[in-house]
Amino acid sequence: MSLTPTTGNIKAPVKATGKSESVSAYLNGKIGSALVSNAISDKTKAARFVTSLITLCSMNPDLQECDRATLVSAALNAETLGLPLNNQMGFGYVLPYKDKKNNRTVAQFQVGWRGIIQLMIRSGQMKKIHVIEVRAGELVRFNPILNDFEFRYLENEEERAKAPVIGYYCFFETTNGYVQELYWTKEKMELHAKTYSPGYAADLKKNTQFTFWAKDFDGMAKKTMLKQISKFAPMSVDLVKAIESDQAVINEDGTYNYIDGNDNEDIIETAPKIDENGVVVEAEPEPVTEEVPPKQGDDLADELNK
Repeated sequence: MSLTPTTGNIKAPVKATGKSESVSAYLNGKIGSALVSNAISDKTKAARFVTSLITLCSMNPDLQECDRATLVSAALNAETLGLPLNNQMGFGYVLPYKDKKNNRTVAQFQVGWRGIIQLMIRSGQMKKIHVIEVRAGELVRFNPILNDFEFRYLENEEERAKAPVIGYYCFFETTNGYVQELYWTKEKMELHAKTYSPGYAADLKKNTQFTFWAKDFDGMAKKTMLKQISKFAPMSVDLVKAIESDQAVINEDGTYNYIDGNDNEDIIETAPKIDENGVVVEAEPEPVTEEVPPKQGDDLADELNK
């Protein structure tokens, strides 16, 4: 399945496909079965995929409101990347979003920070990789110009759990000995989130929790660190594909659309509420979204972020 990224908002009218029929009927119909068979040639694997997607939709009824083609394409993207759509594992997600410009609900693919680690490991060139929150009392020194820092881990876990997060650290070492490290302060991460996620900025302004940045800031911060450091890592085809398609609506022809601009960051969502274990617990009410003009200057290739 060829996936070619596109940036910016959807400009042409988009025809809703099969929303009135059940997900099961669509998957077993001419269009749905063609999408699946074109991406998964093995009939046993294709049948397992169909069953998994139907189960996923039964667990999150909001997905049943999605345009069918975007739903199947998002799930197929996770399937071809080998990332199971299991919220408790946190590798990848398919979430519903309101596309108000075209008066429809669409499904969006999101890769989790654990999914990025999995894809980096699969390159076969990683000896070590790690990402962690840094808490108050653990940072000994930090020189951002020289990228020089030292940490002292708080060994008392109860004390550490109570200490506020002050930053995030990520590193990897390849099998040939190359090491890359990255440290961001909490303030830098906050600025990044507010800059590239209009939804998070709106959450802060309105004291709401519609975005993943508001629901799980540390998890999104870890994902950001991994996407930033991946620019220095051996890049596999799957890793590039996962980062390019992250938080995109995937069309039938394999192109990507980013509803609220072209920064490949967070999109104002109407996704279900997810607890600390990544389990869907209830649906969120639809937020009032604001039109956000496309970013000027940097293109998507410069912003493989989070």
